[in-house]
Order: sequence, then C-alpha cells, then structure tokens
Amino acid sequence: MSKLMVSSFVSLDGVIEAPMTWGGRFFDDECREYALRKLDDVEYFLLGRKAYEALVPGWTTVTGNAYIDRINGLKKLEASTTLDEVRWNGRSSRATWPESSPR
Repeated sequence: MSKLMVSSFVSLDGVIEAPMTWGGRFFDDECREYALRKLDDVEYFLLGRKAYEALVPGWTTVTGNAYIDRINGLKKLEASTTLDEVRWNGRSSRATWPESSPR
C-alpha cells in the first residue's frame, strides 16, 4: 500500500495560504535539509492545477539546488479538471466530479 505524505508551510496562527509570500525567511538550511531527507522515499509529487501553474515557470529552470533538483526529478501528478497541457515530468489525472459535489 502506498502512503500519502503532506508537507505544508503552516504558521503558528494557522495561516497556510500563499507561503511564497511569507515562508521564505523560515526555509533556512536546516529546514531545507530536513525537507530533502523527507523526499528520500517519495516517488510522486501531487499538485493541484493552481500549485502546478505557480511552480512550473520558476522551478523548472532551477538547477544546482539539491531540494529543487529532487522535486524536479520526481514524477508529477496533476489533479485537475481544467489543465490542458502537462509538462514538468508529469501527467494529469482528470477527475470526473459529480455535478452535486462541492469543488
């Protein structure tokens, strides 16, 4: 059985939104090493459309950073009903949602 591991930036007061605007100063060398070790047994990187579209332009061009190199090398799974093109070492998982389900 596979495991799903969630890794997120969350502030002490529960803020999880837009970590790129506030989380950078906390992602120091110690945190980067920890995050890199957590990726040792990871095979796939699961993203939604918005995260995928936010990361592709910047991360796909970075080299020489062990953490980003590892993320770039992982297989990507993009869960989206609207994403038309999948690049960045990935494939799309087009879910079929019942009309009555919340989105």
